[in-house]
Amino acid sequence: MQLNYKQNIFKALLSVAIASFLFASGCSVEESNSSFCADSSQWHTKSISDLQKIPQDFSALSWSYSKEAIETPAIVNIKENFMTKWFHLWDDNCEYKSDYIFAKNFENEEYFGQNLRPFPEKIKQSILKDADLNNFPNLKNSKFSKAITVRHSVVRVIPFEEQLFYAPWKGGEGFPFDMTVMTEVTIGLPVKILHKSLSGKYVYCLGPTFYGWIKAEDIAYVSSNLEKRLRKMELYGVKADEVALCNKNGDYLGSASIGTLLPKKADRYYVPVKNDAGYAVLKEIITDKIAKNLYSHPEEFTLKKLSEFSNALMDIPYSWGSVNRGRDCSGLVQDLFINFGIIFKRNSSEQKNSLVLTDISSYSAKEKLEFLSSHGKPMQTLLFMPGHVMIYAGTYNDEPIIFHSAWGLPAKSPLNDTGRFIIGKSALTTLTAGKEIKEVEKDKLWINRITHTGMLDSLSE
Repeated sequence: MQLNYKQNIFKALLSVAIASFLFASGCSVEESNSSFCADSSQWHTKSISDLQKIPQDFSALSWSYSKEAIETPAIVNIKENFMTKWFHLWDDNCEYKSDYIFAKNFENEEYFGQNLRPFPEKIKQSILKDADLNNFPNLKNSKFSKAITVRHSVVRVIPFEEQLFYAPWKGGEGFPFDMTVMTEVTIGLPVKILHKSLSGKYVYCLGPTFYGWIKAEDIAYVSSNLEKRLRKMELYGVKADEVALCNKNGDYLGSASIGTLLPKKADRYYVPVKNDAGYAVLKEIITDKIAKNLYSHPEEFTLKKLSEFSNALMDIPYSWGSVNRGRDCSGLVQDLFINFGIIFKRNSSEQKNSLVLTDISSYSAKEKLEFLSSHGKPMQTLLFMPGHVMIYAGTYNDEPIIFHSAWGLPAKSPLNDTGRFIIGKSALTTLTAGKEIKEVEKDKLWINRITHTGMLDSLSE
């Protein structure tokens, strides 16, 4: 009877988690619908005119030089509570939701592997067996439940590292939308381990903004002494991607990217590494060669600093789940604002739900543009459409522009197949980007699809 109960719970959890998962990488299936049409290779070599007309540099925007601190009461409160929120998963009274697990109907869905062939049932069953979900959570109250990431790692919805697709030949169900990926996380994240797979290869973790399966080799246990030490230390971040962290002997200890936060004390900077016993220890890094890319967290919250970090995140390849140091739409939002002590959830749906919203879905395209010009605040107003989030960046030539990471625009191929005119990176664009391209479906332009706006200072804890 207990076994059947847990199996039913498991099936229910599958359905809930995939709904979060489909949004987790920033774009829902609706937004991320993409197809590579063999007869439409020009879609991948041409670019939208916005990328030539709008300087892809925030310094071209007049507001970007403001050094005045943005300190509304709500923003100040959010920043003051950052450390509490950062480490809250290590609190003894930390609760977790029972729906934090696994992929929807994995047992019954048909998938295709990275060889574009049907995914073997035998391997699927071995994944389910290794997950040991009938005993979930098997580490909830263990002394091993507190941990920290010791390298960049991909969080997945199943304990399996190869790519899986729903239907590789269909828009939104093939590359780059690997259905196993939740998100990529950086080194130094506090996590709570709830469960370990039978093989020991994977652990199921909760992080400050994510949940899912991580390779066990990518995390280290945190002792009570180290936990106390970390809670008392400051944090530092980096202003560029792929910053190598090395010790005094030049040994490589890991890398940090924009959005990474690591411990420091005074002028000594550290990185967590895993010892032979599986526990995290702090190793000091030498900063001589990377000092220009380091800052003490949180950074001063000004438009000038926002523009500097945004420029560092400009032109980065779109990547589903922000894997391989790319960014998707919600990953871009998260990695930008965390530098200022503002934590956003990992997917666009949760980011939307964390703000007080203004519904503009009934507005005409003209009314939406007028509303943004009148009420939008550069880098403090977020725009939402189903499965996608954008940051309002003010106006350029009197037209509202946005900063976001986008895969592409819905378009029709010469064979009338629906695909995407690929953008594939983070960029400054208008909300009418692609209107000059005949294949782009005009009713699917972003201006016609945005439904809500939200102000940063309305962010809930």
